[in-house]
Amino acid sequence: AAALLKRRARSVGRSVGREAERVCDDVKMACIHHDLPGKAKMAGHKVKLTARTVGREAKTMNEKFRITDALATVGVAVAAAAVVVGNPRAATAAVAMAGSAWVAGEGMKYSNERRGSDHYYDD
Repeated sequence: AAALLKRRARSVGRSVGREAERVCDDVKMACIHHDLPGKAKMAGHKVKLTARTVGREAKTMNEKFRITDALATVGVAVAAAAVVVGNPRAATAAVAMAGSAWVAGEGMKYSNERRGSDHYYDD
């Protein structure tokens, strides 16, 4: 009885393996039929173009309104106020935010300088 059970288990295992291979082949054929690699590549291209556009818009807005400079200044002011009222955690968070804003602004300026743009601003 044990040998029969063992043979049946192997048979079921082989059947499951064959069915898994068949499903895998069907999925591959469906991907090819519907050109999923091409569609994924096209979607990636669209995302890349959108990201570039958003980046350019962010740089333009920062150049025009000096947003990162304002954020850095506000961060320093909030940090000073937090120190005065005795909240060192809030002060640390505010300084981190101010530093991040400053670095982002400098990065945008450097990026424009490197690309030869004349739209960056000087302090």
